[in-house]
Amino acid sequence: MSEDPDFTSLHGFQVYDYVVQALNNNFLPFGASEVAFVVDEKGLLGESVAYDEKTGNFFISSVRKGKVIRIDKDGNAEDFIKSGQDGLWGAFGIKTDSERRHLWVASSAAPQVKDVKKTDIGRAGLFKFNLDSGELINKYIVTPDGDPHLLGELVIARNGDVYASDSETPMVFKLAHDSDQIESLFKSDNFVNLQGIALGPEEKHLFMADYQLGLFVADLDAERIRRLVVPRDVNVGGIDGLYFHGADQLIAIQNGIRPNRVVRFWVNDAFTEIVGTEPLESSNTHFDDPTLGTFINGDFYYVANSQWPLYDADGSVKDPNRLRALVILKTPVTTDAKPVGERMVPLKSDPKLMGPAGIPKGLIPEAAPETGDGAKAQAGQSSGQVSEELPGD
Repeated sequence: MSEDPDFTSLHGFQVYDYVVQALNNNFLPFGASEVAFVVDEKGLLGESVAYDEKTGNFFISSVRKGKVIRIDKDGNAEDFIKSGQDGLWGAFGIKTDSERRHLWVASSAAPQVKDVKKTDIGRAGLFKFNLDSGELINKYIVTPDGDPHLLGELVIARNGDVYASDSETPMVFKLAHDSDQIESLFKSDNFVNLQGIALGPEEKHLFMADYQLGLFVADLDAERIRRLVVPRDVNVGGIDGLYFHGADQLIAIQNGIRPNRVVRFWVNDAFTEIVGTEPLESSNTHFDDPTLGTFINGDFYYVANSQWPLYDADGSVKDPNRLRALVILKTPVTTDAKPVGERMVPLKSDPKLMGPAGIPKGLIPEAAPETGDGAKAQAGQSSGQVSEELPGD
């Protein structure tokens, strides 16, 4: 950090050493995550992990190879949905519906998908497979409209409705449980790059992460979208995975800031503002662009090293020798923890967890979201302002 040209103007000032120490402390490993399991196959460009509570099976999606891997409770891995099966493109976000025995895959024809047809790039859809057999039940392709689409993440409502975010043409789609047609729920040119989405506890609110602009919430009954009010020194940019936990928590995976981290945000009762924050994991040695995850009995399982930065925007691998096995981490996340004032202070007073002057690590303002490195910093790099309320489609 001391060699960073952005800080050259501070050289020679007393504050410089403090700033260097503070920012360097932010890069020290922090958190309680441990390795849940490892998928030895390299070059997957693994994106998402899902779990079937009935069988104990895990599922891993591969963007690069356009498939879904199943890992049974004994640790045996096999291709559950084979590469390109039933017209599947890259496998991005995946979710299980254990009750209905469905495996949902948000699939998109991105340049990073191996052997993708150039004429298919920009196409996307939701694929529904049998959770036991892997057979295709149905697929719901976004109707061509002249715009490129990339469905990257999805969430399933209790009634079976599916919501999916589009990060290429920023919009949200909905597939009603009693419909065979995926439809636009809302779209706005004010969004830049939608990523993670999560339903609130009553499923009346849909939370969304814009990689560039931060956190938003849609009131599904009122058909109104608002930007969450966030304290000035809290960074909500660069969020990929987003999950609602308990009654008032948003768990986010931030791979667009340095250091990469998993963070907890508390929201107020009206779901209009962030009232507290706490880093859960930061600078883990396994981190290489962590992406998406899932909750299992209070533990959060997530992809630690998708390795998106190893791929160019045209889909080529920068250096095949740097590809590594895929690591899935898990960390406990309680639902009863509460913020202290506007901040959640680490529960331990261990000096290793503290920055200079006793400032808890992770509470020092971070750099702005990265946009230049890695193919995951997708389309629409603009800095347009977003109004407090947005119209629907």
